[in-house]
Amino acid sequence: MPDGLYSYRITSINAAENRSVTELKSIRVDTRPTSVTIRIAEPNFSPSGDGFADFLTFNLTASVPDGLSVWTLSIVGSDKLIRKTLSGGALTGLMPDSLTWDGRTEQEKIEEGTYTAIFLLQNIRRET
Repeated sequence: MPDGLYSYRITSINAAENRSVTELKSIRVDTRPTSVTIRIAEPNFSPSGDGFADFLTFNLTASVPDGLSVWTLSIVGSDKLIRKTLSGGALTGLMPDSLTWDGRTEQEKIEEGTYTAIFLLQNIRRET
C-alpha cells in the first residue's frame, strides 16, 4: 500500500433492513525510515561555573521531522544509572534543534565522571 491518507468504511444491514455505517478517516500510512543525528556542539565540558564550557549542547536533526510524538534524552553514568532526564514533545509534537545540559543530576549535584547520552524519539507510528 503506498504512503498516504486513507479512510475505512464499513456498512452493515441486519435482517430487519436496519443500516449502520461507520467510517474512520485520516488513516495515515507512512513507511519512511526515521533516523536522528546527535552532535555535541563543543567537545569540552567543565560545569564548574567559571564561564568556560559550563554547558554541554546536543544538536539534534531528524530525517523525518514531521509526525514526532515524544522525545527523551537520558544522561547515564558509567555505573549505568540515569543521572538526568530531559524530555518533551507530548504537547507540541516537536523535537528541539538542540538540548543543553548544565552538568547537574536530578538531585542538582555536579558529579565528576564519564557519561553517555541516550536519545529516544517516538513518532506517531509509535516507533522508537
